[in-house]
Amino acid sequence: MLNEFPELQDRLKNADVLDESVAKGPLYQKTLGVANGKILLIGDAAGFFDPITGEGIGIAARQALLLEKYVEPVLKENSGNLVKAMFDYSRASAQIYRRYQIMTSLVLLLRLWPKLTDGVIQVLHSFPALFQKLLSVNMR
Repeated sequence: MLNEFPELQDRLKNADVLDESVAKGPLYQKTLGVANGKILLIGDAAGFFDPITGEGIGIAARQALLLEKYVEPVLKENSGNLVKAMFDYSRASAQIYRRYQIMTSLVLLLRLWPKLTDGVIQVLHSFPALFQKLLSVNMR
């Protein structure tokens, strides 16, 4: 993949390689809800877990589609029940966030058992299709 970014590749050619992976976390931020009064939250503002699966942008895009479906018509036509539209957005947003939260929670649990984590990583490395399938659970 680095071949697709020759400028970055050139900048990294003399960089030191770390022997160990370095990580920071968990970075979990819980919100009380994605809709409150006239405020609607989307993306990381609507609840941030850890960026393990890279689904932050995907979740934000799906939430934007939900806003378009539930809230935008009410605002655009200045009719309908805005409270109900915000509730519908909140409920649907929670459904798309739930899968991401479950998968990320499982991955974060693994950090408690480093040897088990190493074994899981080896299995996933040996079976990339399984790894892809696990990641795709977040994308439904």
